[in-house]
Amino acid sequence: MGLEVLSINDLESRVEGWLPFSQVGGNPMQWHDVPFECGCGEIHYYNNVRTPMLLVKEGKKGGVVILSTECKHLNAIQFKGFFNFSIVSLFSCKLGDKDESFGLQNKELLAEIEDLSSRFSDSWEGW
Repeated sequence: MGLEVLSINDLESRVEGWLPFSQVGGNPMQWHDVPFECGCGEIHYYNNVRTPMLLVKEGKKGGVVILSTECKHLNAIQFKGFFNFSIVSLFSCKLGDKDESFGLQNKELLAEIEDLSSRFSDSWEGW
């Protein structure tokens, strides 16, 4: 499928200006269990606990950054469809070590991950 896998720094550059999901909100439950290609090479299924949204890009060609908790990849995706739902994977990166802020420089992105991991750590293996 050709998903572009980036370094953490390159991903952060591409999502500069995207808004933290905790400030924007929303509930895309119609995409629950819709498959998407992950940067780890596997197909995962969207779900608001195991693949939560972290950042949102506004506009017509908006997208979101989700965290694949199984493999610790950030994935920029677009939700598509009105009756037939699909997810288009845009680009991805592997997170670094938790002890080193996952390799992130973006404080808002790091805060989103830390907040979610504190709330869902029982549901996330290896966190």
